[in-house]
Amino acid sequence: MNPRIKALLTIPLLALRLAAGLPDPPETASTFSLKRHDSAGSVSLADFAGEILVIDFFAHWCVPCGKSAPLIENEIRKHYLRSGGNSNGVPVRVLSVNVDQEDPKGTARFIARHQPGVVVDDVDGETFRRYGGKTMPRLVVVDGTHGAAGGSGFKIVHTENAFSGAAALRRIIDGIGKAAQ
Repeated sequence: MNPRIKALLTIPLLALRLAAGLPDPPETASTFSLKRHDSAGSVSLADFAGEILVIDFFAHWCVPCGKSAPLIENEIRKHYLRSGGNSNGVPVRVLSVNVDQEDPKGTARFIARHQPGVVVDDVDGETFRRYGGKTMPRLVVVDGTHGAAGGSGFKIVHTENAFSGAAALRRIIDGIGKAAQ
């Protein structure tokens, strides 16, 4: 056997995917039910069936969160609201998840300043951890186009521990729901 081919066969699959520039395969999104920040209601993953969900984990003290929040609000949430969905007509929603419960006044100031659409509280940080959170801001794009009311069929298609910019995020969002060629 050719030594180069043999060497390639011994490289783990993840390394091959990275070397080829292929994205990681989508993983199943964890179900959640989080209390709305401004009311007694709650929001669950199943509420986004048939939609694309951008989850923005934030804390009022996170300086990068304060810089990314207005961009996510204006160039993602409001952009897709005005457009009626992504380039394939799939509705796009943004869910802002507050991970800090220690300073309600600080959180209130952050929300008043950036005015995100829907804000929920991750009181124990469990959802943040289940979605791979270690640092912030933490952004997760979930493809719910095949999502069901029970919370199945939702796939994580992108994660990032920093905001790579609205243009990059919109390319990912607009790639969801494309018909097979």
